[in-house]
Amino acid sequence: MRNELERMAERFHPRAAGNLQAEIEFVAVGEQEGYYVLSISDGQCSVWEGRAQHPKLRVKASPEVLRRLTDDGEDGERLVREGRIRATGELALLRRFREFFPLEREERPPRYPGGPVKVRGDLWFWFALFPWVLLWFSLERDAPTLHAGLWFAAVAGMVFFFYRWLYIEVTLLDWSTLIVPLAMVGGYLADPAFTERFGLPLGFAALAVCLLLSLRSSTPLTSRYTQWNYTFQERSKTAFTRSNALATLLWGLAFLLVGAGLLAVVVLFPGLAWIRPLLSVLFVPPVAVTLFLPSIARTL
Repeated sequence: MRNELERMAERFHPRAAGNLQAEIEFVAVGEQEGYYVLSISDGQCSVWEGRAQHPKLRVKASPEVLRRLTDDGEDGERLVREGRIRATGELALLRRFREFFPLEREERPPRYPGGPVKVRGDLWFWFALFPWVLLWFSLERDAPTLHAGLWFAAVAGMVFFFYRWLYIEVTLLDWSTLIVPLAMVGGYLADPAFTERFGLPLGFAALAVCLLLSLRSSTPLTSRYTQWNYTFQERSKTAFTRSNALATLLWGLAFLLVGAGLLAVVVLFPGLAWIRPLLSVLFVPPVAVTLFLPSIARTL
């Protein structure tokens, strides 16, 4: 098992790991039982036999399954969902294994995440925004349409979230797409007037916070969807991170400004309610950047 981990360590991509400091403990069970530590520190990766004092991630499986993770580059989260691997600790590290240790033979991007629905990874980002579009248009309609639109957005958000949870990965955007529509349905049942006035501005503000906070990490939120359009080597380049940081920043600012505009109309300028649909113009820049993201990534 140590040989397999050492081969994986040779594929280590320090730029993808950034400033990560982590010890990952591998526990092989069965006839070849043993403990091994893979350490990432100061842009270096090393392997030794034994136990880790404070592992950020512990991975336990048979040697055969561990080889599928280390040599074949299989999706660790999928192996966990299938019950082939037991993992505890920071599972986000397991998700990023294929970034840290890219397979040299990969020539084409995977394009399609896991699951029975074959949809390009970047399109999942637009699907995540679909419930938000429903909320936007529902709040501009009469009471029956608003009620139906809120429930439709909540159901769409749940279907989207649980599919991503079962087959791909869940992001902050996915969580907000689940929670906000459900919260607005509950708010509408409890206090329709308050929800109609403040539900969408508060929801947009929450989404803006999720987007902007992701800029503090090495994986801007849009990159969690567009990553499927690139090989591991391409995703490790600075241009990929910068272009997705730009798209994430524009989306975050757009939701923040639109939310602030809606709130201003409700609280300060109720007579200007007619400008609410016009605020959608603020989404033009992030939409344009996201659509042309591959071209932008090659120029940055």
